[in-house]
Amino acid sequence: MKPDILIGYASIIGRLAQAKLDGTLQLDLPIPGGAISTGGDSLTPGIRALCRQAFGIEPLDGYGCGETLGIARQWSGMQHMVVFEDLTVFEAVGQNEQESPPEMLSDHALVTPLFNTALPLLRYRIDDRIRFGPAPAGWPFKVIHELSGRSSMTYTFRVPEKLIFVGTQFLHVMEFQPLVASYQFRQTGPDSIECCFIVQRGADQIEIQSRLEASIRQALDEGGCAKVSAKVIAAHHLEPDPRSGKVEQNVPLKE
Repeated sequence: MKPDILIGYASIIGRLAQAKLDGTLQLDLPIPGGAISTGGDSLTPGIRALCRQAFGIEPLDGYGCGETLGIARQWSGMQHMVVFEDLTVFEAVGQNEQESPPEMLSDHALVTPLFNTALPLLRYRIDDRIRFGPAPAGWPFKVIHELSGRSSMTYTFRVPEKLIFVGTQFLHVMEFQPLVASYQFRQTGPDSIECCFIVQRGADQIEIQSRLEASIRQALDEGGCAKVSAKVIAAHHLEPDPRSGKVEQNVPLKE
């Protein structure tokens, strides 16, 4: 394969780079002209180094969420990500919802998209911790110097070897379950996960549970997690996150 641009979760790009270095993946990017763009989870110094070694390219990081799309982006020649302040109002705040001091990590962030007129979101809470820092001379927008918390969809299993599973594969499973009203995947141990779901009114709960069990098992097996056990539970209520008030669709254990 010879793509011009490689785009994906930072953790997955890191695995591709490692596979290329190991000789198990034949994938080349053009130099010059090639690019690597990451997002979704943290682009660590280790993943940056792997990309340089495997592809000869410095990856550029991105930051956003489903409710707001893009929030910030690292541009070529810049060390940090800059906020799209022409598209969003992005605030780093403390527990009291007041602006955090610039030298400190915030307790969480608030974002107001400026382009969403169909369903406006005002100071929508995101449980990521942000620290703004000085911007390059002449640059008009805020610059994110530190960002933590972007791993809410990445599961780390140990069976006992370490396995990484990205929760977007569960999203693909649920796309084919229109009779499921809401759901939540929760990691219950180092080698186990469960899916709690609520069906639409009048739907056959037993049939849906059986289909979900088969589909989730297939997703885990295809994702290299055949040793991870999965349990599917029909529920009447899903507990919201105590901090954000949202019912998170993916709840991995912290390593």
